[in-house]
Amino acid sequence: MIEARLMIEVLGKPKEILIKTLEKVVSTIEERYKLLHSEIMKPKKVKNSDLFSAVLEVEVDFDNFEDLFLCILDFGPTFVEILSPKEFTIKAVEVQNAIADLITKLHLLSKKIEHLTLENLHYKKVVKTSKK
Repeated sequence: MIEARLMIEVLGKPKEILIKTLEKVVSTIEERYKLLHSEIMKPKKVKNSDLFSAVLEVEVDFDNFEDLFLCILDFGPTFVEILSPKEFTIKAVEVQNAIADLITKLHLLSKKIEHLTLENLHYKKVVKTSKK
């Protein structure tokens, strides 16, 4: 078992949507892992912006390193602290599986970026053509 604290931040508006989004994150974490504690901080206005920032703090008990790693990949926390144990051994298969998950995530992100780049080029051509 690995107990960890994660901080997950979202940015956007209106602030009510941020709270609902973080509540969904809590529910999803609760479905997948053993949630020990969760607290959603009150959204704060971002300086020089009309956006808000909200932070979720969760403490979770993970069965193994791979589950912790998957949670990090899925929820992109801004901070992770391993609370216990202070030292542990990771099996090679867990590291291999975590790396495979990371590679899959990177490939998916790469495809999304490629798609958005092509879409952006298309819209730039449309705008350029419409200006003529």
